[in-house]
Amino acid sequence: MIDANSLVTLLGKTSNDPNVKTVLETMGYKQPVALSSYDEPTTYATLPKHGIEFIFDDEAMVKELEYQEFGDGDLILTGILLFNSPEDNKVFDGHLFDKVSLNSSRDEVIDIWGDPGNFDDFFNSEFWEKDTYRVAVDYSDDKTNISLITLTCYPYEQAKEKGLYGFKD
Repeated sequence: MIDANSLVTLLGKTSNDPNVKTVLETMGYKQPVALSSYDEPTTYATLPKHGIEFIFDDEAMVKELEYQEFGDGDLILTGILLFNSPEDNKVFDGHLFDKVSLNSSRDEVIDIWGDPGNFDDFFNSEFWEKDTYRVAVDYSDDKTNISLITLTCYPYEQAKEKGLYGFKD
């Protein structure tokens, strides 16, 4: 069973990284990760059975490389979505962080991680900045459980400043 703590260690790695490949293959994703079009710099590896989606962005977009066309560089894992959507048969089947579970209410999440002070009433969501990644939590309308957890890299310049993901000029 996959664990969210090991998933965040993959953020910032390329689709060719052996650890990324192993996780995808172990979870049943067999096709190569590739852009569907050179006009679209983002691609997804979706595993509905596991309630997870990996988001890969073209290196040229992530690093704002003006001289490089989409599709010419690596695809970088910039986000991971962990779903709690039983009606769509997409429920993350792994372990989350700390004592947070998909059944945690907003009050319970705040008791565990603290109040980040950025709750968005329109989207019913909030986010926390951790040492090496960001985590956003979307709640059900009544805030009694989690509907989606989004794990993302820090933006390129900020990641470089923090010395994250091996990003360098």
